Order: sequence, then structure tokens, then C-alpha cells
Amino acid sequence: MMDVPKIVLERLRGSVKFGEHPDANLLTAFAEQALGKHERLRVLEHLARCPECRDVVSVAQPEASEMQGSFRLMKPSLLLSPKLRWGGVALCAVVVASVTTRHFLRQKSAALLMPEARV
Repeated sequence: MMDVPKIVLERLRGSVKFGEHPDANLLTAFAEQALGKHERLRVLEHLARCPECRDVVSVAQPEASEMQGSFRLMKPSLLLSPKLRWGGVALCAVVVASVTTRHFLRQKSAALLMPEARV
């Protein structure tokens, strides 16, 4: 556990009345995110005050390998399309070339208008 000041630990241990603990099946359903809104809020309120039930919920969490199988694969994003990526690169190149050309044309026209400013 992280370094918690003693006063915080004492308040967490001493001043909290846990009331009736939810049964293990309800805590497991909470860990699996299978509860309705009202039940979930009631369990959350209890977990905020009860370290024993938090331990039960942490043990009831599915393992990482089980969780990976539950995620559905997403379709590739439009931004991952090679045509769109290379189109973006080409657009950036056109913008840079336009800005650079315009800058040099302004410098050249300014030099033509003010011949005494040449070095």
C-alpha cells in the first residue's frame, strides 16, 4: 500500500460503520459490471467504506487473459487508410511549397521596388 498518513488510516479503520455486507455473488456481479444502476450505486457506497468488501471485489476481478477475449475487434480507422495518409502528406507538401514560393516572390518584388536596399 502507498504511504498513507497515520491519521487517515485511523479514520478509515475507526469511524466507519460498515452496516450489512452485500453477499459475495452481488460483489462478483459488480466486478463483472452486471448490476443495474441502483444496485451498482448501493454497492459503490458500501465499497467506499468497507475494505473487506473491496478485497472481495479485487479477488473477483477477471484475469487479464479473460478480459482480452471479451473485447470486440474494431474496424480499422479511416485515418489508417494508406490513401488518406499519403493524401495528407501530399497536401502538406503542397502547402509548404505554396507558402515558400509566395514568401520568395514577395521578397523578390520588394527588392525590385526598392533597388537602393540591395547589398
